[in-house]
Amino acid sequence: MIVVSNSGPLIALAALGRFDLLALLYGRLHIPPAVWDEVVASGFGLPGADEVSDAGWIDVQQVKNETAVQILMERLDMGESAANVVG
Repeated sequence: MIVVSNSGPLIALAALGRFDLLALLYGRLHIPPAVWDEVVASGFGLPGADEVSDAGWIDVQQVKNETAVQILMERLDMGESAANVVG
């Protein structure tokens, strides 16, 4: 099973000090580059940035269908849209 995440759970669990739950529950996690950018690059110094950057169990995977991302962006932000078409 491939588990894909957007930024919300990563940031929220890091802020709560329970980022470890993701690894305990899923083992490996996949995120699109847009989520990495939102949490690590744009979120530098905020909850989740260091946790995601340091997590060897998180894989960044390219989006397979850019058209689907563009369609989803009519209702979702970039990270949420990309997370729906990874895997």
